[in-house]
Amino acid sequence: MIRLLIRLRAASDLHLGAKKPYGQFLETETYIVGRTLRGALAAVFLADCPPGQRPGKVVPNFCRDCPLAVNNTCRFDDLFTEDGTVRFEHCYPEYQEHQAVKSLPETQVLPLTAHSCKVEPGFYSGHDYAVERLGTRLPSQTRPHGVFDVLIPHLVYHELDRLAGPLPLVWADRCPECLNEADPFPGLCETLGEPPWIYYQPRVHSRRSSKTAISRARQAAQVGQLFSVELVDEGQQFVGSVLVPDELEEAVREGLVRLAQQGGLGGRAARGLGRVELAGPVKTLGEESAADVQARLERFNALLAEHWRQWRTLASADAPAEPPGTYFTLDLQSEALLPDGWGRPTLGLEAEELTQLLRTLSKSSGSLPVLEVAGRYVAPVRVGGWSVAWRLPREVKLAAAAGSVFVFRSGVPCEGEALVRLARALAGLQARGLGSGGQWGLGRVRVCHPFHLEVTPV
Repeated sequence: MIRLLIRLRAASDLHLGAKKPYGQFLETETYIVGRTLRGALAAVFLADCPPGQRPGKVVPNFCRDCPLAVNNTCRFDDLFTEDGTVRFEHCYPEYQEHQAVKSLPETQVLPLTAHSCKVEPGFYSGHDYAVERLGTRLPSQTRPHGVFDVLIPHLVYHELDRLAGPLPLVWADRCPECLNEADPFPGLCETLGEPPWIYYQPRVHSRRSSKTAISRARQAAQVGQLFSVELVDEGQQFVGSVLVPDELEEAVREGLVRLAQQGGLGGRAARGLGRVELAGPVKTLGEESAADVQARLERFNALLAEHWRQWRTLASADAPAEPPGTYFTLDLQSEALLPDGWGRPTLGLEAEELTQLLRTLSKSSGSLPVLEVAGRYVAPVRVGGWSVAWRLPREVKLAAAAGSVFVFRSGVPCEGEALVRLARALAGLQARGLGSGGQWGLGRVRVCHPFHLEVTPV
């Protein structure tokens, strides 16, 4: 499998349809959903279908009976008829001027454990970068108090409370700068420069455009038919990736070029919306190796052990001197459909299911450690959409929101070869994704998100 990095720039205003809470207000997503990109590419290749052979027509076995499929030259059949063959990830917004100095090529989803001051929220490192190097100022006229992650302190507090009885204090999230309350800080971030990284939160410029329906009889404005469309402004840039088998790489590259030339994204194309262009060449990204995942595992557990030794002084003498196992997190970078054993939607990820999945993905003959759930930070979201092929709405399902965090621990600390086997299995899980719907960009996961190490404001 090959991961292709793609950058798209809006050549016109975009309407990336979202939920419609009010009849006359049409909202837009602030990023390109994987299924939207997939549908746009499918429309490009469907244009090659011979007359009478397109999906949606009353023609049985349209792909199997098509002359292109018989000659094995049907790109649509190769890319879209087998679910999961190609993964179209979400394309998140980015700043074009940061492209050359980004540490990580793609925009990252902040974990739900990220917190910031309730009074002055935001990244102060990104604010300082904008003021000093770019000569601009962010919308906040005062310097933000920074964003920090509470996962490791939370985890140490609750683990010591579980193992050594109640601790003599109550946990409260406070801003280290002003001691005001700290609230969750969801959203996206870009990492710039070398460690320690500069964090920047990309913003999407959008606006509302009021329209009115035209009466066909009078050729004038229809009474009571005023509506408002939310649009992403022209010039907005997005970055994402497509995970594709080696033999289909050229087909995806061809489709992206044709999408920029003759296709479109989102709705209301008849009104001139939805035109996009490639903001740069389509690059090939290498998947993270097991060594990269192992390095993040080691850094995460080293910082956790440091906090453990500090907090242990508040616990009873029965508290263990070191963490009782190896801890790791699974951080969702997109929504995830997580069915239980009966196929029903759930927000949980059980240790038994994860252990079985890791054993399947592991390429080592050695055994993996027994895993236990150490914590969950999950928000619910509904996932649905519209199927152009069916001409029907898709089933609305319960999913775990992007940014959700699942924390697991092994029964005993993993060292040496055991840690290598665990890292190799987790690297396979990171490439595969969690749950179903991978062809629509759902279930993308990152092991031990680097932002968990930012326990002080950045």
